[in-house]
This record gives sequence, structure tokens and C-alpha cells, in this order.
Amino acid sequence: TDESSKYLFAGMIMCQMQLATTNSLLAYQFITDEEGFARISSPEAKKEIGIPENYTPIQQLRVGYPENRVDSRETHTLSSLMERFN
Repeated sequence: TDESSKYLFAGMIMCQMQLATTNSLLAYQFITDEEGFARISSPEAKKEIGIPENYTPIQQLRVGYPENRVDSRETHTLSSLMERFN
């Protein structure tokens, strides 16, 4: 695939991961700094994580428990969400 497709597919996967994380009442944080990518791009780290040698990480999502306990999340209607964009 071409370079732009890699980022499109990675973005689609990250979106699904965000939704699954939120649904599980967990927290997530994007790792976007160069240092974070350097850590997971080394051959040793890729082997430890299980990333194939011929793959290059382009996005990273840290998942864990939020600082404050979340028992439920506020639900929104479509119209209340759309108001944010007006």
C-alpha cells in the first residue's frame, strides 16, 4: 500500500481501539513524541512487544485505568453532540 493508506488504516484501527477502551471504562493517551516511537521501534522492543520486524510503528496508544474511578459515562444525544460543532 502507499504511504497515505498506512496512516488511514492506522487511524481507523486507533479509532476502534479508543471506542473499545472507552466502552471498558478505561483511559487512553496518545503517545506522539519522537522518544516514545524510538522506544518501540528498536528491534529489541519490537520483539518484546510482538511487532514483526518489517513493521514500522506509526501510532501508539497507552491504555490503563484512569486516575479517578469511572463507574459510568455520561450519555449524549446526537443533537447535544452536534451542538459542539455549531
